[in-house]
Amino acid sequence: MNLPLSDVHISKLNKAKSFADPEDEQRSHRVRKAILQAGNQLRERHPWLVQHQDQIGLSILLTAVTGIIFNIAQYARGKMPWYVAIPLSAFWMSILHELEHDLIHQMYYRKNKK
Repeated sequence: MNLPLSDVHISKLNKAKSFADPEDEQRSHRVRKAILQAGNQLRERHPWLVQHQDQIGLSILLTAVTGIIFNIAQYARGKMPWYVAIPLSAFWMSILHELEHDLIHQMYYRKNKK
């Protein structure tokens, strides 16, 4: 499942909201295009990723949520000090945040309609 690079464009809505330097928008456009191109190349080299990307995403989600719950349980039992529980939970939450970026902003899965 290759994602067409022609779909990468700077929307008019983003232009209206953005007060940044136009060069920043162009750089952002180039970075996004390069990321999509790298993703397409990866999918071409490893076709099994396309077939199993939903399961991979679900596994990442469940692992991160399980990690957070484990940290909470260990902290509540007094087995994990706060200075370990907080950074470890932040790590798991950062994984969830990146997964959210991929799904909500549809950077990688925008053409995956079932």
